[in-house]
Amino acid sequence: MRYVNNFLILLLAIGFSAAVSAEENDQDKILKIMAMLEAQQAEIAELKAQLDEATGEEAVSMTTNTPQGADAVGAGGSRWSPMSNKRKARAASWAERTSVGGYGELHSNHTNGKDGSTSDTDKTDFHRLVLFVGHEFNSWSRFASEIEFEHSWAGDGREGDVVVELAWLELDLNANHHFRAGADILPVGIMNLTHEPTTFYGVERNMVEAEIIPSTWTEAGAGFWGQVVPGINYNLFAHTGLKVPTSGSSAMRVRSGRQKVANGKNQDIAILGRMTYTGVPGLELAFTVDYQNDYTGTDDAIEASAYLIETHIDYKHSSGLGLRALYARWDFGKDSSQSFDPGLWGASEVEGWYVEPAYRFDLGGGIPGELGLFVRYEEFDERDGGSATGAIKKYVKHEMFSVGANWWPTPNVVFKIDGQFEDAPTSKNGTQTGVNLGLGFQF
Repeated sequence: MRYVNNFLILLLAIGFSAAVSAEENDQDKILKIMAMLEAQQAEIAELKAQLDEATGEEAVSMTTNTPQGADAVGAGGSRWSPMSNKRKARAASWAERTSVGGYGELHSNHTNGKDGSTSDTDKTDFHRLVLFVGHEFNSWSRFASEIEFEHSWAGDGREGDVVVELAWLELDLNANHHFRAGADILPVGIMNLTHEPTTFYGVERNMVEAEIIPSTWTEAGAGFWGQVVPGINYNLFAHTGLKVPTSGSSAMRVRSGRQKVANGKNQDIAILGRMTYTGVPGLELAFTVDYQNDYTGTDDAIEASAYLIETHIDYKHSSGLGLRALYARWDFGKDSSQSFDPGLWGASEVEGWYVEPAYRFDLGGGIPGELGLFVRYEEFDERDGGSATGAIKKYVKHEMFSVGANWWPTPNVVFKIDGQFEDAPTSKNGTQTGVNLGLGFQF
């Protein structure tokens, strides 16, 4: 069909050129013939595109309707056939809407136990490797997930774990407001949401956010987030609550109350609200409240509520100066009818705070990347061992001073060193003072 059309077009061109030559001079004839040929070329291109589309449709039809023989069945038991043009286009579109990434960090800790029963630490640990997969179903709905491998080697009697850190669905209600549901990291503190190793100073996460908040804190739930006005943002989330132990070696340890959406049982509801201000470049101010309806869980007779308040500032100036400061406090209620009082563990209030100034700058002189220097002072309540076997572990005040450096040879790779100096005069467990080394990456 394509050749017939080309032949007819050529005959028309010859006839038209003959008619033109009888009425006009040679120069006008040549100009008109050139214009006509350009129009014909455009028509030929259009016909070719139509033919290619028809051929692609035939290939789809053949792939769909033609029976497949035994040779078409692969080792996995699934049928294979050559991809049609349309299937290739769909696969390309799927890949464009799917993203992968991850991060990881290796730590080497060398500290001395002092003033108590705490032993020295001398260990090297590939602390975590996290893989991210996200997908956009369309312009207003999406999925995100993170799988975390902790301590390198999982299995019976091994140190490691495999954890689904998040897996949620999100829908855009409009440009400024969004709905999210699934397993998610709660929006509280700085490092709960942003904890990739390239984003913070120090080899280990600070104790306030690791124990008091506690990071990383994943729960199942649903809620809304968005922007009220430019620079003022909100989160409102209903989620599964903590199940803090009330007996045993982990009694009233907040971190032990997380169930990580791992077949979590007997959890009551909790409500989280957060407001942030980001109206100044490089600045985040935040205030968060999390209310736990029954922090001991619903399978016991104890009915006791709790709430967490957290506020922080995270500021990065264009000059390289930076400042982080954070305060977090739990208030745990008691149940007099059950003779349950968290004050027995010194846990009516559990709090901590830190301040961390830093300076980040280009190295120059042929050395790639940037260097960051920081100091951090923190105070936090930590559970302490009793004087005898089975004695209640109460919270006592700890202080820690850290100083160190991060080197980013490229923005997504970091090498770290820091020294920590811990003090807790009333601690029976003692403290840890020493040096930490680490490296991290994200992609």
